[in-house]
Amino acid sequence: MTPRGYLDSHTTYLFDVDPSTAAPGGAPSMGLTNTGSAHYRELEATVHYTLREHDQVSASYIWNRARGDLNSLSNVAIPFAAPVIRPYVYGMLPSDVPNRVVAWGIFALPCKLMFGPLADNHSGFPYSAVDVGQEYGGVPNGQRFSEYFSLDLKLYRQFRLPFFGKESGKAHHIRLGVYTLNVTSHNNFGAVYNKVTSPNFGRFAGVLYRHEGAVIELVD
Repeated sequence: MTPRGYLDSHTTYLFDVDPSTAAPGGAPSMGLTNTGSAHYRELEATVHYTLREHDQVSASYIWNRARGDLNSLSNVAIPFAAPVIRPYVYGMLPSDVPNRVVAWGIFALPCKLMFGPLADNHSGFPYSAVDVGQEYGGVPNGQRFSEYFSLDLKLYRQFRLPFFGKESGKAHHIRLGVYTLNVTSHNNFGAVYNKVTSPNFGRFAGVLYRHEGAVIELVD
């Protein structure tokens, strides 16, 4: 079975910050307009295969294209005393990820244990190079982070709660287990030196390291 989905979303009347607005008398000023727009398109294809009653494997390929006004109010109104207001540009949005593959499965193990791996691999998110004045130092969002990859594992068992659900006649369950994120410790970065005059320009930082934890979920 191969479900396919296509999404085409066009948003208009977004609030944009326009630094080129002229006030009466020709004095330079900054205006807020509602002429902004954004366009998002996504195509997804998924393959699902059932091995046995409780064993399932799925894989999806997702392509997307995100374009819009980079001076939208949500991008400019950041929590800084002096926000950076750049010239109006319509281009690639930070959410643009042209290629993504996600694969996951659920497998039954002895002792009623369940094993759930999940792999996520996608293009790096875009970012903009800037100069010393925080102006664009090239094509806006013309650079990308390195490729993202994460292999996550979850092992759990489901237990029935004997003292809940008697009145309604519906049993409740709880899942107890452990999980590990980014098992391979792949370098998935969250920050970059984007100033073109920096000797570290293009170097990534803020690695999202491997992480372990416990699973406690209430299930109806």
